[in-house]
Amino acid sequence: YKKAAENGNIFGQCNLGACYEFGIGTQKNIYSAVTWYRKAADQKIARALVALGKFYENGDGVKQDLKEACKWYKEAMDGGLSSAKELYENLLKKINN
Repeated sequence: YKKAAENGNIFGQCNLGACYEFGIGTQKNIYSAVTWYRKAADQKIARALVALGKFYENGDGVKQDLKEACKWYKEAMDGGLSSAKELYENLLKKINN
């Protein structure tokens, strides 16, 4: 996936982010995962949008920022990813309580 990601392939970028996130075929590196997911998320890849939302919600590899997490979940939801709606709504409840 690395070569594809480096050549701008959005699915390669997302998959490479997952490899770094979970340590698949490489050492786990959450900071590299964030970098590659962000590249894919900038091109509206739903899995990357949700991954970034989770990173921001939990403070993994980035400073915890619940409003930023909401932003990423909302983008995924607006892009048609139904599972993002529940993440978004649950986080809004958490923020508002």
